[in-house]
Amino acid sequence: MKDIYSLSFIIFIIIGFDTMTLSGQIQKIYAPNADSTCFFGGYVGVDEEKILISGDDCPVYYDDGYDSTLLCFYVKENNIWKYSSTEKIRGSGFNQGVFGNYIIRLDNNYLCYVQFLDKKDISDTLFLKKKENGSYITKLKILLAGDSRNSLVGMCMYDDWFMYRISSYGVNDTITFKDYFYRLNSGGWELTDSLNCKSYQNGNIGIPSTQKFHMTDKYLIIGDIGYFYKGVDSDRGQNNGKVDVYAKHDNDKWSHFQLINHLEVFDRGNFFGMGTEISSDNQFLFIGAHYSIDKIPKVYVYKLGVNGFDLFQTLTETEAGLFYGNSLSLEKGVLLVGSYGSNKSGMIFQYEFDGNKWVRKAKIQPQNNTDFDLFGVNIDQMGETVVAGASYDLTYQEYNGAAYIFQIPARDTLRAEICQGQSYTFNDTVIYDEGHYTDTLLASYGVDSVVQLYLTVHPEGRVDIDTVLCEKGDMLQVGDSILTEVGTYEIRLKDIFGCDSIVTVHLDYESLEVVDSITADYGCENGKIDLILQNVNNPPYAFSWSGGETMEDISGLSSGVYSVKITDKSGCEYQYEYTVDDSIAYLIPNAFFPSGQEELNKTFRIYQAKDVDVLSTEIYDRWGEKVFNGGQNEYWDGTYQGKMQSPGVYLYRIVIDSPCGEEVKTGQVMLLR
Repeated sequence: MKDIYSLSFIIFIIIGFDTMTLSGQIQKIYAPNADSTCFFGGYVGVDEEKILISGDDCPVYYDDGYDSTLLCFYVKENNIWKYSSTEKIRGSGFNQGVFGNYIIRLDNNYLCYVQFLDKKDISDTLFLKKKENGSYITKLKILLAGDSRNSLVGMCMYDDWFMYRISSYGVNDTITFKDYFYRLNSGGWELTDSLNCKSYQNGNIGIPSTQKFHMTDKYLIIGDIGYFYKGVDSDRGQNNGKVDVYAKHDNDKWSHFQLINHLEVFDRGNFFGMGTEISSDNQFLFIGAHYSIDKIPKVYVYKLGVNGFDLFQTLTETEAGLFYGNSLSLEKGVLLVGSYGSNKSGMIFQYEFDGNKWVRKAKIQPQNNTDFDLFGVNIDQMGETVVAGASYDLTYQEYNGAAYIFQIPARDTLRAEICQGQSYTFNDTVIYDEGHYTDTLLASYGVDSVVQLYLTVHPEGRVDIDTVLCEKGDMLQVGDSILTEVGTYEIRLKDIFGCDSIVTVHLDYESLEVVDSITADYGCENGKIDLILQNVNNPPYAFSWSGGETMEDISGLSSGVYSVKITDKSGCEYQYEYTVDDSIAYLIPNAFFPSGQEELNKTFRIYQAKDVDVLSTEIYDRWGEKVFNGGQNEYWDGTYQGKMQSPGVYLYRIVIDSPCGEEVKTGQVMLLR
């Protein structure tokens, strides 16, 4: 049968555009009641409909000893974010203005937080609420512990998964952490798993208020700056930090996947894990750290490898404050890194991945922010909207706080591909070389508008094709050319980018020859078929035997007919058939004639195949006396102690090594005269 093998080349040029509207700082927001609210902006969250900004209810805190948190909601009207409502929760954790409040979460239509129900309640209660008809309705309410020695550490959610961690104080102030996983199904939120955190040993317990959680469809990451790395549990060496990575399996069970520590350990800690984030495609993990060996804060970028997340890149900025990387936010490929410090005004750095590494694209700052206003202590983004907390802002009064709303800097991104020798015009500049080109326009509020061009130049392609046809008469089609004869051809074609390409084809016919060696079956499935391939020119070869074997040689065969299909690299198929015969490994005679004329029959011996050995032979007369004891391949001539024995029946016991194994044969033999 004649086959046509075809290689097709087509023209395909892609030019893509991705444009976002430029806008700088949109609004600066203060608490609805600025006189009684402090640390406003300690937590910020944004989704498609609203913005949530938290602040502390300072008079309540000072009056009754219980801190309360105000959750202030804002909605967008005529491109302006306006105050909508406030929800007051008790006991959600003070000091949110310093490190950000990590036990409040806004996730699309869900709001989760923890609080004390009232002054008499000594247990934290976790609420998971969903917005329905303009109001938040409780969907999950969890009493976290039975005494005041238990508290919520943090929580997060992703799609139909929700998890939280609690810390429990035991004897001698020992602390244990436990993680709970819930999944949303038709009946509501259901507890699916609970895990003890195993990465805390020998008293190396972190500070609950510093733990940060992020979850995707496959991984959960938890950063904890309070972890005593390498067992250091004194005042020195504390807060060296760690990041735990959990993995979700196909059965929807979670398990600990990886423990990541800072590369260096310092006397007063490096705060590794102060900020965490993971990309939605699970390829990149980002970890902020207060210190490194050069005492410069950094964001460490890890990339998923074969055995886990490996260090890929380090981000740092010379103008950044001490807490660069305390807050991180990643949305659709845009990474935002918050930065602040006691002697530097806060700022947010924007990064994107250019195919090889994460590169800085812009810096976001308010117009008139001041030192240590904690601008960037907490950041979140959705689409083009960025919300940044500044919980120590002093505009109204000390530590009153504020929040800023920005729009992500505009990025007109152009991607183009040309062939070698062609040119591309970019903003009146003619470009011939591949590369990344930018045209930057300075906008207000310190936000740059960057027009970018990623130009790819495809060189003249050269393709070598080694092809083997199965048999005479087969054909190979390359473009419009049909090749039928053995030889080397050069054909000029257009590649998939529309650029010139030289295709060199080396054409040959299959020359497979098969030599076989067959071993017969001696009755114990010991047959073998060994194949020897000669004059091969198109390996590798695949084998498919009628019995299901896929090796070149097969063994352990009983007698019968076996067929094999051999397929080469090009898909050519060859069919062969082999017969394994049955055979006799040995034959024991029932009589011999020592005084006869035939030499072959003068001794009692076993007629055996070449791969059979007689290990021992014992002969007994009718009274049971042993008259012969022979070793390997020794035979009885009918004598005993030098005397010819009388004719008659004798008994034998023979041990034989055959292809079927070691066998013991007994029977009678007649000695004749």
